[in-house]
Amino acid sequence: MSERVLITGGAGFVGQHLSRELAEAGYLVRIADNFDPQVHGENAGLKKAGRNGDALSHAIRAVEWMRGDIRDPDFLKRALAGAHSVVHLAAVVGVGQSMYQYDRYVDHNLRGTAELLQAILKENQKPRGGIRTIVLAGSMSIYGEGLGHCSNCDQILQARRQVEQLQRQEWEPRCPRCRTELKPVATPENKPPEPASVYAFTKYGQEQLCELFASSYGLAAVSLRFFNIYGPGQSLSNPYTGVAANFAARLLRGLPPLIFEDGRQQRDLISVHDIARAARQALALARQPGARVYNLASGQTVSMGELARRLARALDSDIEPLITGQYRAGDIRHCIADISRARAELQFQPRVNLQDGLRELAEWLRREEFEGRAQTLSPLPQPIAELNAWGLTLSASGRTN
Repeated sequence: MSERVLITGGAGFVGQHLSRELAEAGYLVRIADNFDPQVHGENAGLKKAGRNGDALSHAIRAVEWMRGDIRDPDFLKRALAGAHSVVHLAAVVGVGQSMYQYDRYVDHNLRGTAELLQAILKENQKPRGGIRTIVLAGSMSIYGEGLGHCSNCDQILQARRQVEQLQRQEWEPRCPRCRTELKPVATPENKPPEPASVYAFTKYGQEQLCELFASSYGLAAVSLRFFNIYGPGQSLSNPYTGVAANFAARLLRGLPPLIFEDGRQQRDLISVHDIARAARQALALARQPGARVYNLASGQTVSMGELARRLARALDSDIEPLITGQYRAGDIRHCIADISRARAELQFQPRVNLQDGLRELAEWLRREEFEGRAQTLSPLPQPIAELNAWGLTLSASGRTN
């Protein structure tokens, strides 16, 4: 008998690719999703969701799907019936937005996870209940600032930045002893978490809940700490989606991508195809009880300024990014992934390099009808306007309102 997998948030960007990956591998896949209008657009549903990309329309045809809220115990009872494992993707995402929506992020991400675990506990008490594996969509955001090397002291240190230095537009973390700028180095999974946003706090809380649950009841819990994901099917209508989609949405409107600080902050972008494959491998290999965490990234970095320029070239645009010189509360300077553990234990090997991945993203964008192209834009994009309204952006003169 084939294994049945429940994917919470399965109609989202990662979920649509993972649904296809698992279905093609022979799993019985059930999607549970609330079709949040912020992610899927107003009046979201089966037909609407299918337009977000061929992966999702394929997945919806190939798998069972249910619409509901994971904070609803009755819905979870139905969704978990007959499942053998769970991939928990459902979450409200967005670093900046989380800083002025504390209640929403804690309610959906932490309470939602607690309700899911409670429902699994009840399901496993049934004579035929048998959920043994939970794979959680973790986040690199829990690390806060990554690690840095001080060439003067020859030490690897936790990178930290103070508001006062950011107001002076001194962007790089410095050694607390000699004030030398730190060079970013790869961050392993054993780095102590330092969440810098409400979103990051809730993602770390999800990990802790799953770890406690696994150790208490003899399940396998795997947290996959996703770094910056991009690829076809990424929502362009959601202003709080990933950085590549945000840049693309601006470029498709003939506007420059907006970049905080000086544009030299580094990120590790990973293709959604590699993410889906790694999640499938985690399901197949994580059979022993206990909790494990893995960084999932490409192992390569790119600055935000360079990413914007490369994406513009892929879209046949010569629009240069606009460097704002502002700092956003909850942002970090650099975070580079050490993926050696995932390579060794999950047999994970990134296959999609950034050049090919951006080319694929651009080709998909050209095929899609971009719904926001004809919309009238406000002077500031929605996320930045809202951050300004709450006093969560900083410049050399202090807070902006």
